[in-house]
Amino acid sequence: LGRSRDIQHLTRRAFPLAVRLLGDFVRLTEEQGLVALLRTLLGTASLRLNYPPMIRFKVPAMSQAEVPLHQDGPYFPHITNFATVWIPMCPITEACGGVNILEGSHRFGPLPHEDGVLWGKRLPRERLKERCIERHIEMLPGDVLIFGPNLVHYSHANTSDRVRCSIDSRWFGSDTATTRQYYDLDAKRVVRMF
Repeated sequence: LGRSRDIQHLTRRAFPLAVRLLGDFVRLTEEQGLVALLRTLLGTASLRLNYPPMIRFKVPAMSQAEVPLHQDGPYFPHITNFATVWIPMCPITEACGGVNILEGSHRFGPLPHEDGVLWGKRLPRERLKERCIERHIEMLPGDVLIFGPNLVHYSHANTSDRVRCSIDSRWFGSDTATTRQYYDLDAKRVVRMF
């Protein structure tokens, strides 16, 4: 710890790279139900996991942990066609600040984002919230939320009395080019692009 990138991740309430590189998190790729569903949704037999996945925590009463309204596409410009997989590691209630989506917003396609200070990219709320129904997704451990790069979503403050933990990852087919490292499910290895 102490490297500027580690501090940046902790400020965003994500575990440092050393934690996210632990081999335990590759076990996600061994979950056959998830892998089969992603192959169907992405229309590919050969899957890749943008590596490493993000492991996030949100402590109570930390407004800096609120993620602004955004699409995932601008955060992952090195892959074009992907699915985000969001997995809770605790019960997700309205109070603990999980994922809020704007239903149907994926139909708008890629939208121009503004640069933010802490989170990088964000969308202006007033332009979108009036056009879509907002919905907070309540989940339990073992549930999975899967969505594409154009779904508009955000998270709100954790007003509960417990820490919220989750894993989010990006999956794509072998027909999608990337300039970053990924885990190849067929070869069962990390492919480094740098």
